[in-house]
Amino acid sequence: LSKPCNAVIEPLHLMKHRQSTWEQPTLTVNGKSVTLPITLQSGQFAEVTPDGQGTLYSLGGHELAHFQMDPITLQAGDNAVTLSAANASELARAAVTFRYLGQPVNN
Repeated sequence: LSKPCNAVIEPLHLMKHRQSTWEQPTLTVNGKSVTLPITLQSGQFAEVTPDGQGTLYSLGGHELAHFQMDPITLQAGDNAVTLSAANASELARAAVTFRYLGQPVNN
């Protein structure tokens, strides 16, 4: 990235590799941690808008819950991102996708 921008999480998936449940998953971006106030089970996914409004979905895409969290801002240049949960199994797999908003990103 050439400058800071707002980000949309679209989506955060707990992969259906093995049955897992993550309580209050925490996304850390450049040292700033933000906790999602949800319980995420295998196959479910969450999406969050730039203002921190989130929705938890079932595997089939049905809305299960709405939540609010602190917004995430990506910085110019490289961004360090980690995802964790206190009760996460070492065998659990998850995927996070960010979509950038604003002016096109020039590399």
